[in-house]
Amino acid sequence: MFVTGHINYGGRVTDDQDRRCLLTTLEKYFCIDNLNDEYVYSESEKYRAPTYGTAQSYRDYIDQLPEEELPEVFGLHENANIAYQRAESDQMVAKVLSIQPRVGGGGGGLTPDQIVKQKIEDIKVRVPENLERSQGLKDLFKKNANGLLPSLTTVLLQEIEKFNRLLNAIRKSLTDLDMAIDGFILMSADLDMMYMSL
Repeated sequence: MFVTGHINYGGRVTDDQDRRCLLTTLEKYFCIDNLNDEYVYSESEKYRAPTYGTAQSYRDYIDQLPEEELPEVFGLHENANIAYQRAESDQMVAKVLSIQPRVGGGGGGLTPDQIVKQKIEDIKVRVPENLERSQGLKDLFKKNANGLLPSLTTVLLQEIEKFNRLLNAIRKSLTDLDMAIDGFILMSADLDMMYMSL
């Protein structure tokens, strides 16, 4: 149904570019011209609205359509299919690589588990201790005449708390990964991503 030049539909599309693409594509199919027998959806004329007929004539029309939709039915260039197939291939290769076993070859070098464990120990040594208020400048934490801390000090205290939470998260994730490699805890998806990154 057309409403002031735009298609009114029940679903929600949040991205402006996706919405624009969807509306442009739908305008090709939901229009008055679609009722004419000569109206075609693609330049090759493979896709057209079936002529008025019986249920069997509609089945026959559907059976003669290509098994795979060509990009032209959506108003796209045939190169869109190449981009789609490339993306599918990249995704398949990534999946295959992600399930490769993590064992080293027979060359006598370190296994991937040993390499990651070394990196974990190296990072643990370099992660600093949590920041403590007592180690800061005393003048920075002096209260003013109203008994309140200066606004800059308040912000500083909030940032110290956030930074300490980050340091704790780093330490915990490194410890969890170390334990997961040894088989003491389950290797979660996040830990697996961290393992692959290291």
